[in-house]
Amino acid sequence: MTLLLTVTSLFFGIVIGLALALIQESRTRTGPDRDARLPVAVCGGTPGAVPGHLHLQRAALVGIKLSAFVCAVLALSLNEGAYMAEILRSACRR
Repeated sequence: MTLLLTVTSLFFGIVIGLALALIQESRTRTGPDRDARLPVAVCGGTPGAVPGHLHLQRAALVGIKLSAFVCAVLALSLNEGAYMAEILRSACRR
């Protein structure tokens, strides 16, 4: 289960990070590049358990039942995506 959680979160984290990095490095300086910095600022500095707990609570408030695995994948993917976006964005600049 741990290996499945790790691989799934890593895959989605890389996809999220690549999307955020591409949006941030776009040539147009409009709203999307500023909006793409928000998840990096919020999710980048928090431990992985905090967003997972918040996702679980928000989903329960709206009436959506999510499994613990889905909440863990969401939390770890967002956390990994924030770090991956910074890594990819800094690699693009020379």
